[in-house]
Amino acid sequence: MKRRILALIVAAVLALPGFAVYAAEFSDLGSSHWAYSSVSKLVDEGTINGFTDGTFRPDATVSRAEFVKMIGKGPVAASETYTDVAPGAWYYDYVMYSGLAPLGSRRFEPDTPITRGDVAGLLWKRNGSVKVDGVPAMITSQSSEPDAIAWVYAKGIMMGDDYINLRLGDSLTRAEAAALIVRARENTAAANVNFIDYLDDKVLETVYNSLNLFDNKPYNPDAKVTNGELAHMAIRLAEGQNTVTYGNFSCEIPFEHKYAQSLDAYAKYCIGEDKITQEYIDKNATVSDAVCAITFGLLRTSVKYIEYGDTDNYYKDITAALSEKANKHLTAAYKAGISIYADGNIKADKDVTLKELAALLFQADSISGFNRANIFAERKSFDNYPINTDITSYPSNADEYAVILKGIPKDVYEAEYVVYADGESIGSPKSMYNSARDFNEIYNDMLLTITETLWANNEKLSITYYPSMVVNNGDGCTYRVKIDVVDVSDGMTLGKLIPIGTDVNDVTLKDGMTVYADLETGAKLTGIFYAADTAGINQVVKVVE
Repeated sequence: MKRRILALIVAAVLALPGFAVYAAEFSDLGSSHWAYSSVSKLVDEGTINGFTDGTFRPDATVSRAEFVKMIGKGPVAASETYTDVAPGAWYYDYVMYSGLAPLGSRRFEPDTPITRGDVAGLLWKRNGSVKVDGVPAMITSQSSEPDAIAWVYAKGIMMGDDYINLRLGDSLTRAEAAALIVRARENTAAANVNFIDYLDDKVLETVYNSLNLFDNKPYNPDAKVTNGELAHMAIRLAEGQNTVTYGNFSCEIPFEHKYAQSLDAYAKYCIGEDKITQEYIDKNATVSDAVCAITFGLLRTSVKYIEYGDTDNYYKDITAALSEKANKHLTAAYKAGISIYADGNIKADKDVTLKELAALLFQADSISGFNRANIFAERKSFDNYPINTDITSYPSNADEYAVILKGIPKDVYEAEYVVYADGESIGSPKSMYNSARDFNEIYNDMLLTITETLWANNEKLSITYYPSMVVNNGDGCTYRVKIDVVDVSDGMTLGKLIPIGTDVNDVTLKDGMTVYADLETGAKLTGIFYAADTAGINQVVKVVE
C-alpha cells in the first residue's frame, strides 16, 4: 500500500507545471540522445516536464498550445480573445501571452501541431525581431516571414536536414522543440554563419558538374578561374548551349585566345569594353566578377521576373569602379537575394574559388533553373527546371544522365530506354545532352508539329521536352517527355492521338492526367529536322492521375 501511495504522489508531482525533473530520470531519454542537453536545461528550470509514467516522449508531436507553454509567456498580451481558448484551460495564459498568430478568425487551434515555420517566426519575435543581411533568397523565400527565416538560419537555430530545405510546413517533436528553444537563447549573440559554410561540398560538386560550364575542368573547391573562362561561362549560360554560336551577340575575335570572342561579347554587353585585353582575360576572376557573370546568364534565360535596371544598391564591400551595366547586374543580383557570405558582403575582391562559384550558381539555378525545358501545346513556351540537389533522392542510374532535375520522379529516370542497336553512345542520355542543347530547334520542331495538329483538332495535350533526357536509340532519337492532358474527348486514348507501338500498353486519357513516355523520331536525322509523320511512342514510362 505504501508503494502504491508513493507512486501516486510521484505521478502527481510529475504532472505539476512548475516541478523540475532531471532529464536523466526519463526512461526514454538517455544521456546519449541528441537532444538530452537541451531537454535537461528546460526541465531543470521547470519550463517543461515529463509525463506521469516517467517518460518524456521526445518523438511526440508538439501542439501549438504545448509549444507556447514550452517557450513561456511573452511580454505582451493578445489584443483579442480566441473562441477556442477557454479562460480555465491550462494553456490559457501561455496562449494569450504567446505572440503566436491565430490560424483563423479568432481561432488559435491549440491542439493543432505547430509548424517549424511558426516556431521560427515566434523565436525571432521573442529575440527582438532582428534583421539579418546576407542570407540568400533560396532560404528566405521559403517563408512569408523572410526576416524571421534569415535570423534562425544565420544564427544556426534552424538549418534543415540538408542546410537548404528548412521544412517549414512540417510539425516538430518535443525533442526538436526543446533544441530550438535552447539554440535561440544561446546563439543570439553568436556571429552570423555564412551560407557557404553550411553546404555539403558534394552538393556543390553536383551543381558544378551538372552545369558543365568549364570544358570538363574537374571540380576542386579551391581551384580558381580566369576572366576568360568566366566570360565563356557567362555566354554559355546566356545561350543555353555548350558549343556557343554567339547568335544573340554582335561580337568579334579581338585577339588570339581561346576565349577572346566570349570576352568580347560579354564585355560589350555587361562589364565594359575596356576589359577586352589580353592582360584581363588571363587574370583570376574575383567573387564580384563571378556574381556579375552568373547574373548575366540568369537574366537572359529566366522565365521568371527578375528586377533589373536599378544601380548602386549592391553588396557592401564592392569598391571597384563599375560600368553602368555591371552596376545594374550586381544590383539585380543583390536584390534577387544572391549571397554566400553574411552581413551583405561577398568578399568582392577575393579570387573566386570553384566552391564559391558553385554556391553562386546553385542559388541562381534555384531562382530559375538554367536547364530550360521546352513546352509544346498550341504554341511553344519555356520553363526552367532547377537541378535536384537532394542527392539522397537520386535514381540508381544517375551517372547515366548529365543532370538530374527537380520535379521529375525518380522512377522516370530509372526506366530503361528502348534501343535498336549496340554501341557506346546508344541509349546514353549523357552522350546526347550537348547535342540536344546545341541543336535545340531541330529537336523541337517535330514536337511542335505534333501538338499544333492535336490542338487544331481540339485534342489538347501539352508535351514537355527535356534536352537531358534524349538518347540515340540506334535508329534515330528517343525523347523521354512529359505529356500533360489538358482537354481531350471522352474515352480518348494516347494511341489515337500519337502513334504507339503494337507492344505498348495504350492509356485511356483523362483531363489532368500526366503521362511520361518515350517518343521516338522513327528515323535518323536528315537535313535540319525530324519529320513528325514518322514519330511514335515506343514506351509508356509512368502514368500519374
